[in-house]
Amino acid sequence: ATGAPAQWLGLLARAATGEIDERQRALLSGSGIAELDDAAVTAALDRATATAASELTHGDVDLQTYVGLTQSLAPRAFLSGLETTGQEDDKAPLRTELEALDREARTERLVDHVVGAAAEALGLPEEDVGPRRGLFDLGLDSIMALTLKTTLERDLAPLELPSTLTVELPTCLAIAKHLAGLLDAPAPAEPQRPHDDHDQTTTRSEQPADDDEPEASEPDPLAALDAAIGSAEELLNTGGAAR
Repeated sequence: ATGAPAQWLGLLARAATGEIDERQRALLSGSGIAELDDAAVTAALDRATATAASELTHGDVDLQTYVGLTQSLAPRAFLSGLETTGQEDDKAPLRTELEALDREARTERLVDHVVGAAAEALGLPEEDVGPRRGLFDLGLDSIMALTLKTTLERDLAPLELPSTLTVELPTCLAIAKHLAGLLDAPAPAEPQRPHDDHDQTTTRSEQPADDDEPEASEPDPLAALDAAIGSAEELLNTGGAAR
């Protein structure tokens, strides 16, 4: 009635309001979005009243994590200007710590770290995750898998992992062993595809342990295509002869 302009203020998830559950909280945290406490909400209101903007959105966002995750899922041109640069070669403190350990101690440390990162991505207690439980059996979805991958890349930087990491290495123990191997060798130019040994410590030529599953050889797609074409031709020839 007074003709005063309207103003819209959007707030991302607020803490201690019951707006989100544990899984949603884990997804937001893994995406670089923190919940807003009372002080942050008050600051957002103060900022809104001090500006003439008609529409504002307030959130606590770690741009490096958020942009990296979003660009991995579906690259967007307008986010490319927000991507951080010049930090890719910085060595993370955890990586420095791990490189000072022998292989056995390094793997043990990595198992603990991967379990913790997976538990955070899943929104579950660490004791419910464990080193040998299947991550997808625990409810891991594609967004959570990418969150875990991004977290490990950040914590072990400089490191680039394939998007298929949790598909080919579906347990924390398998991931930790793969990471320990990567830290032993010079970093490859391209992301190194992990070998899914299903937590095995034996080589391909050795007999796997009783509690491990044997490795399945990957099918040759060209051979499979040739076989399918051959079967189809044989079926057509047989049908023509019958007529």
